[in-house]
Amino acid sequence: LIRTELNRAGNAGTLDAYKVIPEYNIVRWMTSMDSLVDPVCMALEAQYAAGITIEEAEQSGIPPQHPHCRCRWVPKSEWNFTTGGT
Repeated sequence: LIRTELNRAGNAGTLDAYKVIPEYNIVRWMTSMDSLVDPVCMALEAQYAAGITIEEAEQSGIPPQHPHCRCRWVPKSEWNFTTGGT
């Protein structure tokens, strides 16, 4: 429970920080990209791959999606999901 709530607070704070950086106004859902990723989270990563606004991210539900979820919002400009790098 503590890990899940710390993840929730961290993601909320991250989105707040992104609001003041114009280049970070579009975010993507990012999983931990390993064998432990929940199928629902993998689907959300695909759903948000093109990116959404910070406001849409806040309305859609800040990660975590479930207990022990390790997902987070990342700026679209900072991560390339195809190559796993910038």
